[in-house]
Amino acid sequence: MAKSLFLGVCVLMLGACSVIKDTTDTNPGSELLYLSRWDLLSINGQPFSGTDKPYIVFTGAGKNSVTGFGGCNMMFGGFTLSGTDSIHIGPLGATMMACDALTTETAMLEALNDATNWKIENQELTLSKNGVELIAFTGVTLQIIEEAATMRINGTWELNYLNDLRGPLTSAFPQGLPTLIINMPNTKATGNGGCNDYSADIKIENNNLHFGPISATKMFCANNAEHIFFGNLSKVTAWSLEDDNNLVLYNNDVVMMRLTRK
Repeated sequence: MAKSLFLGVCVLMLGACSVIKDTTDTNPGSELLYLSRWDLLSINGQPFSGTDKPYIVFTGAGKNSVTGFGGCNMMFGGFTLSGTDSIHIGPLGATMMACDALTTETAMLEALNDATNWKIENQELTLSKNGVELIAFTGVTLQIIEEAATMRINGTWELNYLNDLRGPLTSAFPQGLPTLIINMPNTKATGNGGCNDYSADIKIENNNLHFGPISATKMFCANNAEHIFFGNLSKVTAWSLEDDNNLVLYNNDVVMMRLTRK
């Protein structure tokens, strides 16, 4: 039941990235929303006790976007603020991976979509409706999060899944699997596309990630899918780590590639 409800939420809520008129920065105290990543504390009064902690991040400054992680899938959408404590979040979209955390994730999506009021006290964010608390978070300063995330994504990664590729990777890349090397705060990513060495500008902000433009050597390799790898890399908009050794790159709700730490 939880899985079918979650998928229904995803289908109904996709297309959530439309531009919303910026009203947030005029609301008293709204800047506090943007200074932290908000890690899940409880839903409907029940404390969260899982290992992969869900979170949300609010971005103002004309973007009015909310992004986050539900314990299984990445989520994204918009929000508006009005008055002193009114909030409307959504509609929210999400990627569509299936995993054991879907029950919590579905409840989190429902609480976020239902919330009408917000409050921050003692670095805790509470979202409620009609005076009833729906969901609560604890704030972690984004600068600390960004520094930790930068350290975790650094390394040499080898491709193990590529969107739009037909057939096995070893057949598509007979000269060797593509690699991605990230060494932040260096703003250049490097690697090998399966034939040619390449480099690309890299920009990371929270879970947002962008590459480009991509420059590569000009060797010719027959029967090679390097162009698909480069095309997918240029479309990446977000990232997540399933664990310290598995990196997932997304274009909104679509998994573009998966890589394993070498």
